[in-house]
Amino acid sequence: MRPLEPRDIAVLCPTHSHCASYASALRSLGLPVRVAEGGWWQSKIVQAACFALRFAVDPADSHAAICTATLGPGATALPDAIRALAQQGRIETPELSALQQLWPDALAIPVDRLVHQVIEVAGLREWCDRLDDPAQMRADLLRFEAEAAAFMDAHRDMREASGFYGQSANVFLGWLENKVGLKVEDLRPNPSGSEADGVEIVTWHASKGREWPIVVVCGLDHRLNPRAGTFSTKFPGFDDLDHVIEEATLAYAPEFAAPEATDRFLHELHPESEETARRLLYVALTRARDRLIIEWPQDDEKVEPPLPITGRRLLNDVCGIRFQGNQISVGDEDFPARMTICSKELPASFEAESKVHLDASDLELRFALERRPIDALTSVVSPSQAIATSRPLPSQIETRAIAPGVKLAGADLVQATDRGTAIHEALRILLCRPDLRHRVREHCRILDAEVEFLSQQADALRQALADLGYPRLHVEQPIEVPLSDGGSQSIILDLIAEGPNGFMIVDHKSGAVTDHALRFERYWPQLAAYIDEVGTKGAKAVDGAAIFWTETGELTIGRGQQPNA
Repeated sequence: MRPLEPRDIAVLCPTHSHCASYASALRSLGLPVRVAEGGWWQSKIVQAACFALRFAVDPADSHAAICTATLGPGATALPDAIRALAQQGRIETPELSALQQLWPDALAIPVDRLVHQVIEVAGLREWCDRLDDPAQMRADLLRFEAEAAAFMDAHRDMREASGFYGQSANVFLGWLENKVGLKVEDLRPNPSGSEADGVEIVTWHASKGREWPIVVVCGLDHRLNPRAGTFSTKFPGFDDLDHVIEEATLAYAPEFAAPEATDRFLHELHPESEETARRLLYVALTRARDRLIIEWPQDDEKVEPPLPITGRRLLNDVCGIRFQGNQISVGDEDFPARMTICSKELPASFEAESKVHLDASDLELRFALERRPIDALTSVVSPSQAIATSRPLPSQIETRAIAPGVKLAGADLVQATDRGTAIHEALRILLCRPDLRHRVREHCRILDAEVEFLSQQADALRQALADLGYPRLHVEQPIEVPLSDGGSQSIILDLIAEGPNGFMIVDHKSGAVTDHALRFERYWPQLAAYIDEVGTKGAKAVDGAAIFWTETGELTIGRGQQPNA
């Protein structure tokens, strides 16, 4: 047993704005408070890290240079930075000079490793100690590093589905800015660790799955009515999972200039909103392990329908809750309770002379940040970025023309990544399901003539591999490739051709090519990683690898191995 501590108490509020209000009130009483506050993306240390990262991959970015110099550790005055840039073409500061040394290698370093190097050379970690609330700044910076790692771990298809192609630093920053624009993604991390040192203030929704010894539920007068201008999704049932999406409907509540017109639409959403409110209230009221404190508001004095949906009305109407003396009645059950009737003014017991105060010596030490040397990092390179391999280059490399080439020219495919994705998608369909050729044009957003050329390429590739002794095709096969740090990366192999005694790995490349052997050698480290993994997991040996150049319709095949040097 130990005395009650602030971290044993949670205050649950219906909205983030309520949380901020209650946090301000408790802080004014001298109580330590931890509340999930927004503003991480605009945190000074995070913005400095973003601009430093932009400058590291593009030293010609004047805007990034000015922001890094004026916002970062050097705190160069803005007029001085602009004057230096105008007169000398560059801004001379220690952090910019250090960041410039990372270029051009920064273009090939994985983002998570590059972020770590940028933070180190720019001195951002040490800068945190000179800012207001150093612990919070360090926590914000640690989250920035964690987001870079999460970006690298995110599956390529998931990133591309959100419109972010590639793994460069600028793509990462765009992905991160889009992410923090989502609800609750801009919250600042807790600098003290997994538990809060003070009274924790969270929303009803965010309290789900958690417990505290003492819980205070506030905001029972907050209206949870349906709101105009909102979308909702309705599913009639989940018995037939194959048709769930087809049967789903979207509901929209428009807002009109005439309130009575808006109310007619909102009336249809009232039952659903009431059910949501009941679930939220249930979550909030079941978070207390030992003691539950309910802030019971005064009557809203509204008696004419439509009545507002509030936690107070739900407890009255559904539970029949009543207060009598020091007793609460819920239905037919009576429970002993301690009640305190308060006005809007603070009780006398909370006046300044009896203000609650906790000495630093009363706080329990749990977590600490200590400075220690960081081991030298080993670069973790994905197969697509590899530039070296221990596997010898094949001794036999030949190129043969097997089909007419194709270069996409559709107006819908502006970027090279879009064109490459369209070609891979088309070949996947034409190799697996040639009977669906009529759907390729619309699905891949390409021209009819281009579909015809790609269809010829698929047929020719199938025949060429069969002539080589690999008649069975496995299209777009997922594999896990181990990385140097002990982790792994999910890879989609374009094509694995299987013969009676072995496999042939085929990778599609959509760019232009002049020297096939030289380009094959450049891609060999990537192909070697695929060969190693397929050879380990497959039941047969890998005889070699090939690259199909879609722009020229040529196939470069590498078989046999040179003796090790």
